[in-house]
Amino acid sequence: MPSVCLYTFLNSEDATSTCVSSDASMVACGFGSSVIRTWNLTNDNLDAKPHLKMKNRGQGDGVRNLEIADGNPGYCKLVGHHGPVFSTAFSHDGDFLLSASQDSTIRLWNTEMALGLACYKGHTRPVWDVSFSPVGYYFATASNDRTARLWCTHKPYPLRIFAGHRNDVECVRFHPNSNVIATGSQDETVRLWDLQTGDAARLFRGHKTSIRSLAMAPNGRLAASGGEDGTIFLWDLPEGKKIASLSGAHKGPILSLDFSDDGGMLASGSMDCTVALWDIKTHQGLAKPIKCFPTKSIPVSFLRFTPRNLLLASGVYRSTMAPVIPSQA
Repeated sequence: MPSVCLYTFLNSEDATSTCVSSDASMVACGFGSSVIRTWNLTNDNLDAKPHLKMKNRGQGDGVRNLEIADGNPGYCKLVGHHGPVFSTAFSHDGDFLLSASQDSTIRLWNTEMALGLACYKGHTRPVWDVSFSPVGYYFATASNDRTARLWCTHKPYPLRIFAGHRNDVECVRFHPNSNVIATGSQDETVRLWDLQTGDAARLFRGHKTSIRSLAMAPNGRLAASGGEDGTIFLWDLPEGKKIASLSGAHKGPILSLDFSDDGGMLASGSMDCTVALWDIKTHQGLAKPIKCFPTKSIPVSFLRFTPRNLLLASGVYRSTMAPVIPSQA
């Protein structure tokens, strides 16, 4: 059974996205005010000692804005977007951060210097989700314009446009081989796309509500999708069919999913402020979760297993439990 580490963002009612780096050294939070804040969690930075303040250094994109409250660790404020930040994603080495916004752009940031490096334009509507590829050079986005797009960090325009969904593309994830991506949509389908040709390789139907989250198993054979109604489907990718429906654990939308490194366990986080663990390896945990962890009014919007089988989770504390959900009309 893995240990679970939950990062809670307090006094952040307007937060719209959270994420944690793979080595748990940094956390990031996107806000409705269009800014992003990052915290360095290494021991040196957690010491309560004064930090240098740098404000209003330059104008325009990539402004560095470091602040600190007396006696508390400082954070970096990344300024550049012109709308709420709906998704953030660290690169696998933690050196870079991607952010997706209502302003239809994606931005690349250097986490060490807290500087904006690039702005990617191509989507015509808000961008709901962004995901780094396993190799880090490429990334994919999902948008309100009903498309997903493939990008590389060195080019400001998309390399591929994946069109076929009949409604918003809510989420996107890379296959472990980096040759395929999966997308989940408000049209209640999951699609696999070939990155070389841009064509749809698989179409999965079965959900009765929009798809809010996706995850790919490390072995590349399984995928999981989470719906607005709290139901999770497990898919066999080579066969193109549904293996199981995981239901009964959550009473709210599935906001996050992730497989353990050995592929034997699936974690799910929900708007109902719980984290559930499912036994995928033996199939004994498919009827109900083997463990469920409640939180204190914290919708779990991010999950990630580490190689040491530690489950990292994050979310924003909602004092009134009126969660901030992007309008996707």
